[in-house]
Amino acid sequence: KQWYQRRVRGETSCLDVALIQGTRRGSALANVADLSVAVVRCGEDNSPQGVVEYSGRSLLSNVTCSTLITPGTYMIVPLSLLDRDTKFTIVCLADKNWCVWEDTGTPDLIPDVVYQITTTKGEHRDALEGCSVYQLNNRVAGIVMAVENRNPDRYFHISCDSHSTSNVVSTRGQITTADWIPPLCRMIVMVLTQLDETCGFKIQSSYKFTLLQEGPVDNECHMPALSGPLHKVFPL
Repeated sequence: KQWYQRRVRGETSCLDVALIQGTRRGSALANVADLSVAVVRCGEDNSPQGVVEYSGRSLLSNVTCSTLITPGTYMIVPLSLLDRDTKFTIVCLADKNWCVWEDTGTPDLIPDVVYQITTTKGEHRDALEGCSVYQLNNRVAGIVMAVENRNPDRYFHISCDSHSTSNVVSTRGQITTADWIPPLCRMIVMVLTQLDETCGFKIQSSYKFTLLQEGPVDNECHMPALSGPLHKVFPL
């Protein structure tokens, strides 16, 4: 779920946000979820227009972020990318009066916000002409990788091999992937997350990039096949 906040008066306000997961005891430790929370500015249609502040992602009982909010409409987006059944509490504190309401959001909200976080907070590299790779590996308990193909008439093929990693789990179910990115499209190709918070983790990946005039003839554009909205291909 997403939380929208709108100021009542046109005054700048300090905002503190905390995302807290349920108490972890005994066997519950194995089901700890990854936590992060983002403050996102909204457009007139309440669509996300830019990340104002981000807590970072961790396998801790809580994460926090603080920022200064100017007049406008914002949403507080709690994020947990691992598929684990954990209850959460979100706490928002401000030094001015706010109008707050809750909304479930659209199915594309989470991938859109994760993409914006990765492209604004992560490292950028030009893979090939008109193709960029964004890699977020600072304070995210793993790695998030997004790509974009700005070419109007060529396909961008990217393969990732992360077999040399340890103590991580992939949101795509395996750590070797291959994807065709159509012209003028973007995609989150990989999210690796620390599996056991009591141990260190290692991520070592190799990548291959190819730019082609045509896509795959067998229509098998993604390996493994995509499931869920997080790794959906979106137009730029």
